[in-house]
Amino acid sequence: PAMLLFSKKIDFKDPEILKLVQGAFITVAVLMLSLYLYVYTLVTSRPDRNKAIWVSKPKPQLPFGLGPPPEAPKPEDFDETTYEKHEKKLLLEAAQSIIMSGAISFFMSIKFNVHMSLLIQSIMMPLNAFDMLVLKKYILGVQKSSDGTNLYNEFL
Repeated sequence: PAMLLFSKKIDFKDPEILKLVQGAFITVAVLMLSLYLYVYTLVTSRPDRNKAIWVSKPKPQLPFGLGPPPEAPKPEDFDETTYEKHEKKLLLEAAQSIIMSGAISFFMSIKFNVHMSLLIQSIMMPLNAFDMLVLKKYILGVQKSSDGTNLYNEFL
């Protein structure tokens, strides 16, 4: 929200400012993809990653607590996988998210002259990466979630 308040203060009609914003956007995108590639190499280099785990399937939720109350988990709500496959899947989803949001933002900037999305994405990409569990595990060294349970809410 704060970026939207300052959107009128930034002169995107100035070519110098526009080049700086585009350069910052491309730099952040390349850095984030490089970080994901580095973590991918860390994930694949671990030899003991073939332990079977059960991870809950993501369920679509309605906003603001609308909809039916949560049900007790059932065995069919979980997928059997390994740590390596699960972490690779999370990294692939994050990389696809960066590529898609980057392509949309850059297209909007070039085609429709809406340059604010470049600046917002330049700020949001590192924030989203900081929230990723795989990066918390391999870069920050976090082994348990904040409530003391397993990091991915997996069952062994």
